[in-house]
Amino acid sequence: MTDKPTRDPEQLKDGPAERERSAGDDPQGASASCENAFAAFFATSLDALFITCPDGRILRANPAACRMLGYSEEEIIKLGRDGILDVNDERLAQALEERRQKGSYRGEINYVNKSGRIIPTEVTSIIFKTADGEERSSIIVRDLTEKKQKEHQVQEQRRLNQTLIDALPCVALLLRPATREIVAMNQAAKRAGCEIGKTCFATWAGFTSPCPWCLAPNVWATGEPQHHEIEGLGVIWDAYWLKVSDDLYIHYAFDVTEHKKHEKALRDHEQFTKTVMDHLPIGLAVNSVDPAVTMIYMNDNFARFYRTTKEALRDPDSFWEAVYEDPDFRREIKERVLEDCASGDPRRMIWEDIPITRKGRQTHYICAQNTPVLNNSMMLSTVWDVTERMRIQIELKKSEEQYRTLFESMDEGFCVIQVVFDETGTAEDYLLLETNPAFSKHTGLVDVRGKLMNDLIAPGDDSWSETFGRIARTGVPERFEKQSEILNRWFEVYAFRISKPREHKVAILLQDISERKRAEADRERLQAQLIQAQKLESVGRLAGGVAHDFNNMLSVIIGFTELAQSRIKQSDPVYSDLQEIFTAAKRSASITEQLLAFARKQIVTPKLLDLNEATEATLKMLRRLIGENISLEYHPRAGLAPILIDPSQLNQILTNLSVNARDAIGDVGKITIETAMATVPHRDAGTGEASEFVMLSFSDNGCGMDQETMKNIFEPFFSTKDSGKGTGLGLSTIYGIVDQNGGFIEVFSEPGLGTTFKIYFPKQAGRTDNSHAPEKEGRFAGNGETVLVVEDEIAILRLSRTILEKAGYHVLIASSPEEALRLAEHQEKTIHLLVTDVIMPEMNGRDLALQLMQQFPRLRSLYMSGYTADLIGHHGVLTDGVHFIQKPFSRSDLLKKVREVLDTVSLENSIAP
Repeated sequence: MTDKPTRDPEQLKDGPAERERSAGDDPQGASASCENAFAAFFATSLDALFITCPDGRILRANPAACRMLGYSEEEIIKLGRDGILDVNDERLAQALEERRQKGSYRGEINYVNKSGRIIPTEVTSIIFKTADGEERSSIIVRDLTEKKQKEHQVQEQRRLNQTLIDALPCVALLLRPATREIVAMNQAAKRAGCEIGKTCFATWAGFTSPCPWCLAPNVWATGEPQHHEIEGLGVIWDAYWLKVSDDLYIHYAFDVTEHKKHEKALRDHEQFTKTVMDHLPIGLAVNSVDPAVTMIYMNDNFARFYRTTKEALRDPDSFWEAVYEDPDFRREIKERVLEDCASGDPRRMIWEDIPITRKGRQTHYICAQNTPVLNNSMMLSTVWDVTERMRIQIELKKSEEQYRTLFESMDEGFCVIQVVFDETGTAEDYLLLETNPAFSKHTGLVDVRGKLMNDLIAPGDDSWSETFGRIARTGVPERFEKQSEILNRWFEVYAFRISKPREHKVAILLQDISERKRAEADRERLQAQLIQAQKLESVGRLAGGVAHDFNNMLSVIIGFTELAQSRIKQSDPVYSDLQEIFTAAKRSASITEQLLAFARKQIVTPKLLDLNEATEATLKMLRRLIGENISLEYHPRAGLAPILIDPSQLNQILTNLSVNARDAIGDVGKITIETAMATVPHRDAGTGEASEFVMLSFSDNGCGMDQETMKNIFEPFFSTKDSGKGTGLGLSTIYGIVDQNGGFIEVFSEPGLGTTFKIYFPKQAGRTDNSHAPEKEGRFAGNGETVLVVEDEIAILRLSRTILEKAGYHVLIASSPEEALRLAEHQEKTIHLLVTDVIMPEMNGRDLALQLMQQFPRLRSLYMSGYTADLIGHHGVLTDGVHFIQKPFSRSDLLKKVREVLDTVSLENSIAP
């Protein structure tokens, strides 16, 4: 930093030493040694040094300054401050002002060298006075060019590194091992919700503690990189953990969900293809021919028809020795086959009636065909056993009598025809020259010898003549299956030419396979129904999962709504608003209950029900189901005895019947539901000693059914609906439910007059609880008992603790089975009751209860879930002695159930693990 110089020519002639001496002698009489030391420092300093005046004149510049700027000292003194500083540097004015006010300045300013290049520098400047009292400035300038270049390179490298990391198709994090704190990350991690300075499990996974699958501790324990494929948060991750330094590690994970889906789809498709090929009625193989016959794939029939084994055919070119024992024939057939394959002519790659001989055993015959695939690099080889046909032909050659006997006794229809061609060479008919009795049996045609086929049956299907004409012309035999629409039959046909080409004679073997085709059609129909049922099951699983999660949320809504109501007066306007929330949540709970019933994810808990009330509760839902065009009438009979059934099963019965009735009506119609008591003789009821039943009648005025249809309506997969519009499981499900509950069904229907189902449930003793008034919570208050609540849904955990503590219980809470076990291990007092969710990530609720009972043998358990499985029940029916509360539950439901379990003798010790 310098002040503006004075352009005095006489001054410029004098050197800097002379000008400095002209300023006056040192009044202090400084020693010559000090002057020499300063002069040596000034001359040898690596930093640029300047002595300037306040007006900007430069008095001195050391050699380092000359090297930095590319000027001589005289040139620098002539140029002055403005000649060597970057006057466009915005920091210059601020620096001069700061030095003027404070007497010194330190900072960065740009200089300009002789070539015009901007030089970034670090400047230290101090104002001082000479012995004569004149003001001077000393300036130390350090060239920062190299430093700035290095800083720029580092910044650019960091930018490139970040760009490279951001381009990776994975979530990548740099973490602290002790805390899992995120130090750096790429864009994919940011999109996944990660935040620098926060933990990976909190921002990415949404957990309150490290992910259970995290292998970071293994990295520090072994020092080795870790790799694991995990499924979490609905995504399949290919995850890696790598140590970077003593306090850093990298965790990156690829989303391979779609890749895994594609892999599974490919495996399923390959398995399907293999299954089909393994069950074909012909031998099938994929193999190379040149330079050696090497089997890539073969089904069981391929080796069996060649009278060998798969193992004998696996080695390259082992086919010839494994199949053909005679060396001469082996050589002949090998040359022939290889020549035919090399020709590329499909007609040559069909080999008929090849003998397969085995010493001491009967000779077998096969027909084989090769089809080039994959640009002729591979062959699709097919083979079928024609031993029986060859045997027949050989026997026919022995004698006319033997031929006639065989001809007359064959089970296959046999005929010899002569194809008739028109002037254009198109086959238009065929003359039946010879037929055996089986021909009439299979075709239904009699007295056909010497007649044209078009004279026997009405012309209509010319494809038969075309097929036989092609065989007569080419001499290539054909085996096929074909339907004759006129005869309304399916045939399996093998046809081959038996004369010279100009005679156009063809022999035909045929069998009526109409029954087999009908059976195949039935199998295809059943397969389609099975697939539809599997789709329905998948939808059921989805519905069950949605209902489970929804029930958890409803538990929170209902519980906290009740808590809020308990804290305000009923006269408070907010109370009625909370009541609306509570009512809506209860209605939502009934919807999820229907979803669970549909999904069969609900524990079946038979209850004593009033059939009238239970049916009436479903009417609104049924009316939505059948639509506005169909009216629904309900006629309940008063004074019904109770029935014992799970309410969800009754809902399912009414729902399935309504859907069937809606489809049977089609447009406008009426459904009538009635109830009554009924007495049924023992021999008809088939229900032991019970003779009194509660009857549910369900009638519609739809299309009705005939007697033949009614015989099959309860068969699984039987349906009268169009393909794709029904599973055939509705009525079979109803039948199973009614039978499970000790009842039976009667059906009355006629075409055009509608259908009536009468369902009989055994009469039960006892009374149903029709009261909906809330019970006083004081009846269910605790007596200081210790209750351990285990629930992975934190909101439900907090809700349960609040309800139970307010009721007088001592409550321990845990958000996972592992935490519950640790809590129990350090618990000195007895734990009286375990309230636990059934399905949790680490351990199910039943296993947790069994482990805790080892420490607390008298521990009782209450299971809760939005839906459950056979963990606490058998085939959906709750196991005796096991206590269960269905989510969502109200405060009174929970308190009542807890009190009930504590007051009941536990039977869990008798439950087998």
